[in-house]
Amino acid sequence: MEKLPFNFKHEHHYYEFSKSRTALMRWCLILTAALIGGLPGILAVFVAQFLMGLGGEENAAKHGINSNQASRLGGVVIFSFLAMSLIWHVFVIEDLVIGTDLLALLTVSSGFFLLGLFEDLKGLLAANTRLVVMLGGMALFLWLAPQFRLYHSGIAWMDEWVLAFSPVGIAFTLFGVVFYVNAFNTADGANGLISGISMFAVIGILQLGIGEQGGLLLTMGIGCLIFWLFNVTVGRIFMGDGGAYFIGAVMALFLIWMTNEGRADVWYLLCLTAYPHIDLLFSMLRRKAAGRGMFDADNGHFHNVLYRKLASFPVVKKHANTYTGVLVSVVFAGLPLLLFQVNNELPWLLVYAALWLVYGALWWKLSRSES
Repeated sequence: MEKLPFNFKHEHHYYEFSKSRTALMRWCLILTAALIGGLPGILAVFVAQFLMGLGGEENAAKHGINSNQASRLGGVVIFSFLAMSLIWHVFVIEDLVIGTDLLALLTVSSGFFLLGLFEDLKGLLAANTRLVVMLGGMALFLWLAPQFRLYHSGIAWMDEWVLAFSPVGIAFTLFGVVFYVNAFNTADGANGLISGISMFAVIGILQLGIGEQGGLLLTMGIGCLIFWLFNVTVGRIFMGDGGAYFIGAVMALFLIWMTNEGRADVWYLLCLTAYPHIDLLFSMLRRKAAGRGMFDADNGHFHNVLYRKLASFPVVKKHANTYTGVLVSVVFAGLPLLLFQVNNELPWLLVYAALWLVYGALWWKLSRSES
């Protein structure tokens, strides 16, 4: 029997493969990672396998769906792939230049990643403490890199009455980025959900043309794809706080940069990343209406109720986790991207409002079916 490059258990909570199919999957993952990520992609596969070998337990209170043996360190796969790729392209083949703006963006996003990684490993920080650390870190970042403050939104009343006043604009940016980071984390509740949304968003942003900054975003998108392949097929590695914080920070800062530069309609950018912030805002309002704390964790998110509905059908129960993540990412990020291909001059404010209506209507329908 052939010697394989690494070992998967032949049986785990998500898929059960015969030995031959398991071997095929191993090689397919390696080949795919090599084709899309080169040497860093291959190394990222082994990082993922190593992390899965460490074990760990996914907590339903954190992930919202599973309570299985799994690693919450999937963000390390994305971060390590990005780091290895940047080293390769910047210092080895020298076809990528990291300017001061990108370096600043990477630095603060890495800080969010380390904070989330510490939480994944230790879980010692209270929610208020994490919030204070995030706000303090972002305040320091905006002081050192004021170019990442939101100056221009393309929305007349906001530009004139909010962003025109420096203290208010700084506060809006500060809380906006921290909100986005936490929104990506709270929406990380199904296989392929956040990584899928991120891939669609990366494609949409790159399509708008962003110059040399696109190299960093493309690399992160490839890292998300490599992680997505493991997440939806193997099911024993999840993004965790570190990965969600990192991606949320990168996406938020890129959206600010593009909006300041006037490179895209802000409503289209919000459509590409709609699900995380719609889900968090809706959940906060839902909890407040129920007389509970707005930031209390629960399993009432849309992806939670959708998962429970899908899991109630025996024919799809086994794969309901992945179906949930893929469906949510396709509807709330893939569909806006598709609409942009059809007509890039759509009234994106109305499309954004429609996404809110779709979220609310589907959540209400699925929640009623549970009662």
